[in-house]
Amino acid sequence: MDKRTVVETIIDGKSKEKKSWIEQFAKLLDSKFKIPGTDMSFGVDPLIGLIPGAGDVVTYIMSALLIIAMFQKGASGKLVMKMLGNAALDMLVGSIPILGSIFDFTYKANDRNVRLFNEYQVEGKHKGTGLGYILLFIGIIFALLIVSIGIAAYTISLIAGWVANL
Repeated sequence: MDKRTVVETIIDGKSKEKKSWIEQFAKLLDSKFKIPGTDMSFGVDPLIGLIPGAGDVVTYIMSALLIIAMFQKGASGKLVMKMLGNAALDMLVGSIPILGSIFDFTYKANDRNVRLFNEYQVEGKHKGTGLGYILLFIGIIFALLIVSIGIAAYTISLIAGWVANL
């Protein structure tokens, strides 16, 4: 039995011929369609992402649903944090006009997340609580908050000085 068959059996507990809905959905989002004459593939993620504003949010929600399903099937906290990072990067860069569309065609966050989950299930990688990632995330948010407050205070002082000189 090859590694792929073992992974499929672990994910959904069914026969090796049937892929789990998680793998099928990730493939639909990221790599279902092949570009003829090339090795390149794409899914509906970059197509939905073309909808200004809402497209990337919608695909992030779909990615989050996959992550929740993998968490329910036993993914560790550390693995979930890595998956959320992949999905967030896909959403953030994907929201940049033109560059984001190119990124969506190449990054394939959902396929990456399924691969990470398969590594977790078969090879025992990515175990742990994810506490380090959570603390890092909180630290980054706190630092951004401090910087934002500083910029706001500086801007207010500039405006107050400008108004006082009128």
